[in-house]
Amino acid sequence: MHFRLRLLRNAVLAALIPVVLAGAMATGQVHFRHPQPGDIYKEYSRSMTEYYQWRVTDPNATSIWIPDPSYLTNAVLSIDIDDLGSAIRAEAVIDLWQGHAGTTGKKMRVNGNGWISIPELTTTGGAGQCWLSHSNVVVDIPLSNLVTGTNYFEGTNEGQDCHSIDWGQHGWFGIIFRIYYSSDKPHPTGAITSHGSGDSFGEHPTVSASASGGAGIQRVDFLAYYDGLDTDGDGVYQDWHYYYHRSHFATSFDIEGHVGTSWSAPYEATWNTDWVPDQSSGSVKLIARIQDNDGVWFVTNPVQDLTLSRTGLSVKLYKPYGIPEFFYVRAGRSEECYFDIPSETDLSLATDARVVLSTFNGICGGREPSDSYYFRVNNWYAPEFGENHFSSLDYLAMNPSELNEGTNLFQVYSASLGTALYIHYPAVQVVVRFNGVPVPVQISSFTATAVGAGGVRLNWTTLSETNNYGFEVQKSDSRTGTYTTLANSFIEGHGTTIVPQNYSFTDLGATAGVWYYRLKQIDLDQTAHFSDPVRVDLTTGVTQNVVPLTTVLAQNYPNPFNPSTMIRYEVAEKAHVMLTVYNTLGEIVATLVDGEKSPGYYDVKFNAAELAAGVYFCRMVAGGFSQTNKLVLVR
Repeated sequence: MHFRLRLLRNAVLAALIPVVLAGAMATGQVHFRHPQPGDIYKEYSRSMTEYYQWRVTDPNATSIWIPDPSYLTNAVLSIDIDDLGSAIRAEAVIDLWQGHAGTTGKKMRVNGNGWISIPELTTTGGAGQCWLSHSNVVVDIPLSNLVTGTNYFEGTNEGQDCHSIDWGQHGWFGIIFRIYYSSDKPHPTGAITSHGSGDSFGEHPTVSASASGGAGIQRVDFLAYYDGLDTDGDGVYQDWHYYYHRSHFATSFDIEGHVGTSWSAPYEATWNTDWVPDQSSGSVKLIARIQDNDGVWFVTNPVQDLTLSRTGLSVKLYKPYGIPEFFYVRAGRSEECYFDIPSETDLSLATDARVVLSTFNGICGGREPSDSYYFRVNNWYAPEFGENHFSSLDYLAMNPSELNEGTNLFQVYSASLGTALYIHYPAVQVVVRFNGVPVPVQISSFTATAVGAGGVRLNWTTLSETNNYGFEVQKSDSRTGTYTTLANSFIEGHGTTIVPQNYSFTDLGATAGVWYYRLKQIDLDQTAHFSDPVRVDLTTGVTQNVVPLTTVLAQNYPNPFNPSTMIRYEVAEKAHVMLTVYNTLGEIVATLVDGEKSPGYYDVKFNAAELAAGVYFCRMVAGGFSQTNKLVLVR
């Protein structure tokens, strides 16, 4: 069975922190920027329905062979704006295809005014515009550049590097001019009414809101924040989720992939959570945006600390790694990447699976009928999908029996001499539904560290636990030899939880030499599972084989705190790490880490002596990983 979503995106989504705010955009980091609670705005859109409209080509590329001269025509397009009264600022939201990977100097201008730079993608491990991507970018437009009536805009770029295609080209499939207004602008108002902060809800919840004022209510959109698919290619999984890609020749924008839309009172919608991955307790947020009959939008306050609580089933998201920077196939070329399913997962419980993939020219319209091609996960070959010479986001149904416990391969091949097939960052993502909980305990890290003479400190972290009675620590003088359970090493587990938990134990009886430690995890029914061992050399005091299994931001300790607290984070593979602290207004109050980190375990101290008591948010971004934890400062 093959599903294709209409890839229509609406650029308006409300978000509470943490998001990349206006100041951060100046650094060039692409992370879709949203309207904030209380914002009042209108939107004016243009969808590019012909090749010459959406293609933006290096104007110096005329000496290079190009299939169609119209590709070189950077069209001057227009959008009508009918209301600049009470306007306080403006921005353009661009549905952007990276195009020829390495296209640099992407710019736009409005009504012949100065060129405005379009930021590069830097959330994918530092490669920036060298990645193939389809992302959403937001650029500020001076109000002085706009007029009431018809506004003209155009794009350009300054060439191409990284992969030597020899000419720069990017695409914008649609653009929205968003005009923000002061509070004296007549506008609707309202609030989420179905859930309060801290509430729990099950599968397919109904959400509702109050809405009134303005020129009468036209629609209410409900939006959710959670850890899910990265559909906008910015490397951020924990975010407000929606689809903003558009289908081929779509003439208008609409919002898809959100919780739902209500067009009349009572304003409510049912959220289909079939493919929403399991969430940590209290990690979900809801928000609404309300539009009146004059087209004015208003963003409500968020409802926070919500919990998605499932009984008897589980949904897991598996993220890719080893993604080629230039992920395209053509003329006998193949490319691949991987994703891991923990080896302790019981895939016999899996009932359904979806392969989620964003491509350009997925249908490969230039392919000759006799050309061979394939798109596969392990030994499962997908049906043809995607769109001809356009971007597409596809959900492909597959039998979960085709998946492996451990490493899984995604590979693409094409013998076509026509236009190449491009795989957008972050490549394939796989979501699986289980009838039951597939992993009793997910251990994200397990370390052994020499402490003093004859002491070994063991630390481990679980991402989730199911029916976990507890742990025992076992020890051996050989990795594959006989392990002995250490006396008094039993540590009680947390039963069933999706909140990360930290554990530790110190062996004070270790003598000089090389030792191996492993965990014996015990279920409530006394079924035992064993971790991979870690090695410590007490002759030299050097710990080995302690690279984290996954990248994790641990909860700070202590919490609440006054005035300082320790924050531990773990990096599974080399990445540029950003660790920042925000206040509840979304303002950065501290940057704790900003640099490349090798795999390992790190601790950083956050001193808030000069800050007011209250709630703060610590956000970590490392490659394709992002996570946010709440910190509470007390006085």
